[in-house]
Amino acid sequence: MAPQLKSFTMIRFYAGVMALAMLLPLSLSAFETIGNITHYTALYPEDEIPFKQNSFHQDYENFYVRRTLTKHRRYLRLFMANTYKEFWHRFKRLFSNRHPCDLPHHTEKLLEKIIAQEQQRLLNREYVLNLHPQEGDTFIIWGNLQGAFHSFARGIEELHRQGIIDTNLRLAPNHYLIVNGNLIGSSAFNLELFTLFATLMVKNRDRVWYVRGERAILDNWRATGLAEEIAVVSGGATDVIHKLGNLIDAFFTMLPKAIYLTAPSQTIDSHIIKITGLYQDDTTVDQAFFAQLAEHKDLGTVLFVDDPSLAQVKVPKGYQVDVVIKNNDSITNFVKTDGLTFLIPENGSTNWSVFSSPTQLNRVVNHFMYDAFVKIKIEPTFEATTVKLYNRNMESKEPFNNSQSYFLYSGLVNATDGTNHIPGKALQVAALLDLTDGRKATGFDIARGITTALIAHNNPAPGTKQWLQPLIMDKQYHQPASIATTMFFPAIADPCLHNHPSVVSYRPSFMAELKALLAYATQHEGESESFGFFYPDDEFGRALAKAGQAVLQARGASSIVMLPYNKNNLHFNEVIHNFKQTEIDNLICIATSVPMRTFIEEVGVQSLMKTTLYGLSLLNGLTFQRFAAHIGLKIICSNVVPNPTTSPIPLIVAYRACMDQRGYSYSTYSLEGFIVTSLLFDAIAHIPGKIDEAALKSYFTSLKEYDFEGLSLNYDAESDTLSKKIWISTTGHTDWELFEGRITDAAVDTSAAPATP
Repeated sequence: MAPQLKSFTMIRFYAGVMALAMLLPLSLSAFETIGNITHYTALYPEDEIPFKQNSFHQDYENFYVRRTLTKHRRYLRLFMANTYKEFWHRFKRLFSNRHPCDLPHHTEKLLEKIIAQEQQRLLNREYVLNLHPQEGDTFIIWGNLQGAFHSFARGIEELHRQGIIDTNLRLAPNHYLIVNGNLIGSSAFNLELFTLFATLMVKNRDRVWYVRGERAILDNWRATGLAEEIAVVSGGATDVIHKLGNLIDAFFTMLPKAIYLTAPSQTIDSHIIKITGLYQDDTTVDQAFFAQLAEHKDLGTVLFVDDPSLAQVKVPKGYQVDVVIKNNDSITNFVKTDGLTFLIPENGSTNWSVFSSPTQLNRVVNHFMYDAFVKIKIEPTFEATTVKLYNRNMESKEPFNNSQSYFLYSGLVNATDGTNHIPGKALQVAALLDLTDGRKATGFDIARGITTALIAHNNPAPGTKQWLQPLIMDKQYHQPASIATTMFFPAIADPCLHNHPSVVSYRPSFMAELKALLAYATQHEGESESFGFFYPDDEFGRALAKAGQAVLQARGASSIVMLPYNKNNLHFNEVIHNFKQTEIDNLICIATSVPMRTFIEEVGVQSLMKTTLYGLSLLNGLTFQRFAAHIGLKIICSNVVPNPTTSPIPLIVAYRACMDQRGYSYSTYSLEGFIVTSLLFDAIAHIPGKIDEAALKSYFTSLKEYDFEGLSLNYDAESDTLSKKIWISTTGHTDWELFEGRITDAAVDTSAAPATP
């Protein structure tokens, strides 16, 4: 062997030994310090990973392989260099791209520690945590992270900068850290995030928690890419893959289904904060929690919820979850956010969502660009407890922003200019909406309008003691008599609430809408045309259809066909047969969107082309209107609000601005919710002295020719409504007609139907 080649071979040998010696300690370091985290995030920047636009299923295998070469084999490639230049290049690359740890091995050891600590306490049972925070305690909460390792790492570094986490990742006293929802998701860095979070759990036992999300149910985590990452990074070692997979399964089964924060000394009327990782709440968890809460004053930490008998226990009187903190459903129902969102209040609870996942997917699909977490500061009283968002815009690259603080319970802004005040007692206002049956989309659409108006108006000046707290309740489970102390404003006119002492309806009744549609139809189509009524065969549908039939008979209609259907069995064979056997020029649809859509799909669009369809405002939901427009079906509908998209009325312009800020679509339902809620704020501003149900009722009944930001209101004692105006719209047309026609129908009984559809 030539002396020069022999010399180069020796250099390669000694350099390789030195490199191996230097790499060995790194296998033990993992993410043990802030320095380890900073080094790794710099080594593998999040935006250098290939990303397929418009795809929910990313393939990161090449990245995993490249990283594996860095970790296991790159130092061996030093021996394969053929020239001094190549050797020196690989030598420098070795030390500038070193991997901080053997992730699968280290994660395995961390999970073994966590599971060993928790198995005895949890006994493999479903449970929730009940924590008793003290005054001054701070809870730091991330929402869905979905594999956003770099974002979480930047958040941890920010907490280090604030003195909340030390260099060795230990939390300062009186601080707790919670990830609420899905830790892993569509990302190339699931294993890194999982390892970092497990490290925090081991170093801060009983002060770092992970609340179960959808990915922790059964083996859903295997669909996130974490399983593939483990397989590739471990070099395909089946024993490592199998063992780590079993440990992750065990870890996820040990996560709490929810965390409840209660007062240190539990009393019957204590306030409770619930943190849940699921977007749709699990009420059986509440039932089990409250069943045990009623019996145990000194609760400790763990409450088991998998006892079947507990699910049958009703919530004891006086117990209430006042605040719910959930995560943002990132794909199907994402709400525009900067990290913290005030959600639709439900059943007496103030709802917030925290979202913390600026992954490549969420930046493209949801345009979410923030590193984000929140702090909840426990104050001496529940009303004074605050929530504050800390976020960082990834586009501007500026440091974390200490943004606006809010009172957790009321959602009101906590001013920072020295005028801070704790809001007084709320004026509770109930809206009974359909939230669980076939019309739940409508109910939540109305609730979005209510919430948007609350955010726009619900910030009283310092010293003002009145603010609004909506109780948005499912009418399937609540009746007016069960909420006797609450002021009602039914956004959708519910005849069963007419003559209720606490009710003034904004909108005209369904009967008024029907009369307007019939007048419009006879004026535009001619009195000799044939008509049909498609309606549910119940008290509501029969009353409206009978009244409409009498109106048309009085007007001399040549043919009237009645097409009742069973709303509990949406199969329209008989209805369709009768429809096709007759010539119906105008079909009046007294139906909600679900049966109407089903009827259209079963009868076929072609069969309806020669028929003009008319519908009440029940058909004005976004989903149905988009369906009708998509299939090219013309439907003429009555509306009790102006066009939410184009109306120049100042109140409607303000509505659009507020909805834009929230990222919501415009709709007649949400506009109606916005109007009725804005009306309540207007009443509060004009009522001197005490504001209660009697004062509100008196104010509304006094309104005559009142110009409410461009809307004309005029209380009518006979119908107990504030507005009689009805607009006529046609699918696909932006111009709406304000209908002013009248029908003489004095001989016809047009009293309100006794129940809603």
